[in-house]
Amino acid sequence: MAESVSKEIEKKKPKQEESLQNPLDKFFKRVFLNKKMVEELMVYLVGKSWVKKLDFTTLELVNKTYIKKNKKERENDVLWKLKYDGKDVQIHIIIEIQSSNDNRMPIRFLDYIASFYENSYQNLKKDEKIVPIIPVLLYIASEKWNAKVKMQDLIDIPDKTLKKYIPHFEYIPIIMDKISKKELQKADSYLTKLLSINKSEDLNELKYLMSQLLKTIFKFKDEAERKKFREILVDYLETVMTKKYDYDHMMEKLYEVGEEEDMFFMNLDHIFEKEEKEKEELKREIKKAEREIEKEREKAQKEIATEKKEKMKILSFLKNSIKTFFGLGLTKEDISKNLNISIEE
Repeated sequence: MAESVSKEIEKKKPKQEESLQNPLDKFFKRVFLNKKMVEELMVYLVGKSWVKKLDFTTLELVNKTYIKKNKKERENDVLWKLKYDGKDVQIHIIIEIQSSNDNRMPIRFLDYIASFYENSYQNLKKDEKIVPIIPVLLYIASEKWNAKVKMQDLIDIPDKTLKKYIPHFEYIPIIMDKISKKELQKADSYLTKLLSINKSEDLNELKYLMSQLLKTIFKFKDEAERKKFREILVDYLETVMTKKYDYDHMMEKLYEVGEEEDMFFMNLDHIFEKEEKEKEELKREIKKAEREIEKEREKAQKEIATEKKEKMKILSFLKNSIKTFFGLGLTKEDISKNLNISIEE
């Protein structure tokens, strides 16, 4: 099974390093469309005192209609809202996967938030105020993140007395390079354990970290939920871990764990069950499409043959008609006019 899955992943691998950016962005956007992942991000990675006041049972994905039509929506952002001490608070989660620092982040956040505020203000009721947005950045690249976090740090302010006139805010940076494996592992969190496996230094350590992650999955009581997070794990292995390890070697090492622990092997095997089914379904769809194409081809051939027969009938009629007209002594010009065809034809 690992060999067949490996071939599928090989097809997905980008040809150039920079093209890895988009799959990672899309992966983390899918992750943070999950309520539990948003909650774990805020509780275990943001971890501010005010996070305790968030009511995660009220999490609701926001339709980002505040994006202006003349601005292209980025693929790597997700916006949620939830109750905060009885009020609505908007949490804006930006996922940036990149190989270098980006000092423009405060400006990008400001532009994004300003667009939201501008559009929100138009729909406010009397005495109503705009809800706050908490900007969060998750950075998982290996290069150290040293970009500015505060907006005012990007601006050359000649005098402190001018600061009150300059936009002032900061985003919450979650820099994975600064968080140790130990910190990520000690949290009873699927998200932190998932992120920790990318910090493995070799396949033996990866094997251990994977076993810890699966133990977390086993704790989920709902089978549908367990299945969902197993699928996220598979996606993570394909999208993130294949950048670090050769897929076949990685799977060989993980299956070693299966030989040592039957429960691990059983669940690891189950993880790829959906992918195998999808591949079989894809094969059936391809065969179905091929049959449809063959039917259309046969239909087209029949239509061409019918059209050819009709054309031959017409040509035969014209040929006989021309012979008859010549027999009557008509000129080429007369025949051309009567049959509505050119003299050359």
